[in-house]
Amino acid sequence: MFTLSNDSKPNKTEYLKAKVTIGGLYVRSWAGVKNSPLKSIPIIYKDTVVSVCDSILDDEGTIWYYVKINNKVYGFCSSVYLKQV
Repeated sequence: MFTLSNDSKPNKTEYLKAKVTIGGLYVRSWAGVKNSPLKSIPIIYKDTVVSVCDSILDDEGTIWYYVKINNKVYGFCSSVYLKQV
């Protein structure tokens, strides 16, 4: 299980792995669709496995995961499109 955090500095310790379930998923600078995609890795694709480090609730009430990609890049992805593996 996970806990929701609204900290300005999300946790960077991995607690589960998750896989992308759609064709392309934006990786954003902060939780919420209004925030810009990352420049280094703006999109991750179906079946990509990421490390989930924290969970943040956005202004709309959607849970966003703070993820680590390729063991080096951190960003936010909607939990709706990630499935625990």
